[in-house]
Amino acid sequence: MRSADFRSAGRHVRMDALFGYWFEFLRLSPSYQLAHRVRTGARLSPAEKKTLPEDFARVLEVYDDFGDVQRAVFRLWWLQRGLQLFGAKGEPPSVSGLGIISSSTEQPDRLLCATAKNHLETTWRQQARPDTLFLAIPLTAPRARVIRSIRDLLNTNTATSKDSPPVKYALLKKKTHLSSLKYSMKALWLRAITPDHSLWRIGAELRISQTFSNEVDPRAKRGTVDTTYARKILSILTSRALSNGVRIAENAARGIFPSNAKCPNAMKFDPEEFHNILKASSAWHKAEKAKLATKAK
Repeated sequence: MRSADFRSAGRHVRMDALFGYWFEFLRLSPSYQLAHRVRTGARLSPAEKKTLPEDFARVLEVYDDFGDVQRAVFRLWWLQRGLQLFGAKGEPPSVSGLGIISSSTEQPDRLLCATAKNHLETTWRQQARPDTLFLAIPLTAPRARVIRSIRDLLNTNTATSKDSPPVKYALLKKKTHLSSLKYSMKALWLRAITPDHSLWRIGAELRISQTFSNEVDPRAKRGTVDTTYARKILSILTSRALSNGVRIAENAARGIFPSNAKCPNAMKFDPEEFHNILKASSAWHKAEKAKLATKAK
């Protein structure tokens, strides 16, 4: 992804790796996959209809917006759909200088009014009318003091500014550790790719524990007595990562990301089902990237 990909077609959004993770977790969501089946004309069995999530209508809404993520290259998807879903209208907000007045300036009040009016009618509108702080900076003041004062004013006024550009989907503002997302996502992938593997093997492959992952060989034909405790701990940690991943994926399918909060209507992740889904998706991606590479020559 390039920085220019985050501002185009009259929209802009802050560059963030979490958008890519949202896309990837949708590929691992059981509810989202069910929405894909429904939207592509699959007939659900009576048993499946009985087990539909109560909020399945919301999942269908998200699917209609995000589309088939199994057969989509992320950057192309982002340019076609993502920026429209996450981006705010207008140009990216930027700092503008409205001019300089001095003791020799004639009618400084009129000059300030004219420049402010021009800013409001042009730049401010083009940026979708963001909350804006007007400052008067004496150019004769020490620069360090000016910068410190600006920082204090920004901290004070940013905290009280509640308005933000309206967007259809937004990342949750709470801090999220990318390492946690990575482990959870990789755990679901490995669980699907190797559905017959024990949890401790997946944990060792992930190197989910700096201490215990080194004590076992994920490719060993069988565990030994010496590694019993390590395999037990790795199984527990992997189980937690998988549960965390399912919650994240199921919340993502409902337009909430990143969140590992309990999802009351979450569906069960079936490794066998996703083994086939991701296998077909990976084959499609390989062929599609080969086509794109050929076109680029």
